[in-house]
Order: sequence, then structure tokens, then C-alpha cells
Amino acid sequence: MAFWKKKNVVSQPEAQSAANASQPGEDCEAIARAAYEIVSARKYAETGERIDSGGLKKLRRNLQIPEHAWPIAFCDATFIGRYAHGAAFTNLGIHWKYELDHYFISWEEFKRMPAPVKGKGPWEIRLGDYSLTWNSRKFKDRDILEILRDIHATNQLAPEPGTDAVFAKGPIPLAQRELLQEAELVPDEAFLLALCRSAGYFNDAQFWDAERVPKQKPERETFGVPQSEKVLAFRDEGLRSKGHVGAVLTDKGFYFRNSYPVENGEKEIFLSYGRLADSEQVSGTSKGVKTGEIGLLNTIHVSEAEEMLENLRLYLASLKAPGSEACREFPYASSYLEPWDTFVAPGGGERWMVAEDGMPRGIYKSAQIQAAAAAGKVDTYLTRFWTFGAERWMTAAEAGFASAEP
Repeated sequence: MAFWKKKNVVSQPEAQSAANASQPGEDCEAIARAAYEIVSARKYAETGERIDSGGLKKLRRNLQIPEHAWPIAFCDATFIGRYAHGAAFTNLGIHWKYELDHYFISWEEFKRMPAPVKGKGPWEIRLGDYSLTWNSRKFKDRDILEILRDIHATNQLAPEPGTDAVFAKGPIPLAQRELLQEAELVPDEAFLLALCRSAGYFNDAQFWDAERVPKQKPERETFGVPQSEKVLAFRDEGLRSKGHVGAVLTDKGFYFRNSYPVENGEKEIFLSYGRLADSEQVSGTSKGVKTGEIGLLNTIHVSEAEEMLENLRLYLASLKAPGSEACREFPYASSYLEPWDTFVAPGGGERWMVAEDGMPRGIYKSAQIQAAAAAGKVDTYLTRFWTFGAERWMTAAEAGFASAEP
């Protein structure tokens, strides 16, 4: 039996019924051909033509493969004997059986799913809403996960015009980085770095610039950072500071590399600025930080990383809101803005992105804004506000800070 409770468990009769009802679509042949090429290149994998008639009969019976489906490749997970458990790739889709759990995933369904990821439980693989169990002496769960991911990536190489090659929103496995086809969100680099500095996750020695080279350089190849991207900062999370794990900030987004897989995710993750803007709330855990239910980074600097990513998420999301020219007209220059030196006790209410005179000013709590307004430091004519849930950038009066004096 399974070692933990799984979602959307499909019984053997249901899987058989789904397979019997499935018919190959017009583009299933290309996906099946890719599966054949990918799986057959793996050690211990068997292609359909190499399985003898007795083995094929046993495979059809145990994995409930209908007669109109022909196995093209098979990964065996049987501990004793052969063809009792495993993943069979056919012209119809994936026939998956491990112990008492039985699934059929058609290629039509597979191509609409987000990229497969490592699950929470031991030997668990998450494929859309499916929680797949895998444990084999020949094929480790990481091996079968890589096979599924490679097939999925090949399937996404030619997306429909105007669609993103990676379906899931939020962070993606680094392996999917080169498939990303989305409009880039370009933030103000100076303001971006100011938000990172204020959170304290990156210290001064960890920022890259033309004059100072940090002590620890992340290896571009290790983190998967293309040469075309500009590295802005790097935080080494390794115990021995060898530059192999941590967080790299570039002009395109974040590259996270962990010593072990994060919650509901992978060891190596890419999060573009556009995807961070659309992500769920960033929160801290006992091991690191996550967005929604997907882990990002295993770190002991949880509060600093959480504050940095949440502030960046608010800023980046504000750039997508109507009226964002309020903070895009001029580049950020802190020396141009009068400081809001008002003491506010911890807490302070909702966070707001504030722009002044066409440039970003900063992120403030509502109590801080009210205190600045009471001190006469908020220019109601030049200042604009945005927060999550707002339809557009707002004036002081529209945002509820009507007590501000020009």
C-alpha cells in the first residue's frame, strides 16, 4: 500500500476505463515519439520492440493497457520479477502502477499540466493534481522525475502563439528556464537593490558592482545563470562558503540553489520578476521561505529573505497595475527625496508601494504614511499609492490618506 495519503487516487478499474476511452489526438504521435527517444536512452529502460510476447502480455495485464495502445517504452519498478509495477509509455499516454495505486494520464492531459516536481513524501512525484509514488532499485525517483520532466519540456518547445511555454505560475525548476517565453518585467535596478539592502538579506559585500568583486563568486554554470544576464548580488547559504548553494539576483530574476529539495519543489529554482509579481504571498517556514505552498530557498536567514521577497513582490506587482507610470517616469534617486523620518511602532498595518514625482519612493506601512501625512511630508499632488487588491495607482485621498497636506 502507499506510505501516505495521496490526492486524486485512481482505482485500477477507473484507470482501465480511462485508458480504454482514450484515443490518440493529432499531436500525440510527436509526444509519444519524444517519450520513446528520452526513455530508451536510459539505462535499464526497455523499448516496446525489446519486450517479448510473454512480457508484453504480462505488462498489459498488470498495468491494464488496452489492446489499441502499444507500449513504446517501459521503466520497471518491480522488486521481485518483472512487469508488475512501473511506468509504461504508450501511444495513448502514461500507464502508471505502483503497489495498489494505478493511474492513466493521457498525452492530452499531460501536455496541459505544469512541469513535474518532487513531492513532499518519500518517493513522491507531483504531476499536476496527481501524487505519484515511485521506489525502485533500478530507477530512483529522481530518475523517473527527470524522464517526465524531459518529456514535458520537449512537449512545450513549440507553444501556441502568445502562450507561455511553462504553464505553472510562480517559480519553475531551473531545467525549464530556457523554455520560458514571457514578456519581461523590467524594474528600476537602483530601487530594486535599495529594497534588497533595506531587508538585510544581502549585505554590502554580497553585491556585485564594477569596482568591487565579492569574496565568493557564484559559478554561473553551477547556478545556471546565462552569460547574457547581469549578476547583481549573491548570498552563499553553504556551511563552507564554496559558492554552490544560495541565492543569485540578476537583472532577470532570482536563481535559488539548495543543498536538498525545497517543499513541493526542486533543488534548483528560477523565479523571474514577472513570476514573482504574480506569485502567492511569500512566507517563512522552519527551513526557509516559500511562495504559497512551493518552497524557494532553504535558509537560516528566514526573516530577512521573507521581507526582501515580499517587498519585491509588492513593488513588481505595482508595475503591472494601471497608472504605474507614477513610479516609472524617472529613475530612482534617494537623494532627491525628502526622508520620512517618523517613528512608528512595530506592526503598522498594510504595506503600500509609494511613488513620488514620477519615481519610486519606497514601501511603507499605512501607519508610517499616516504619520508622515500628519507631519506634512506627503505631497498630495505628486504622491501616488498602490497595494495588493487595488485596481490602479491612487492619490492620497483615494488611498485613504486624505489627511495629508500638500
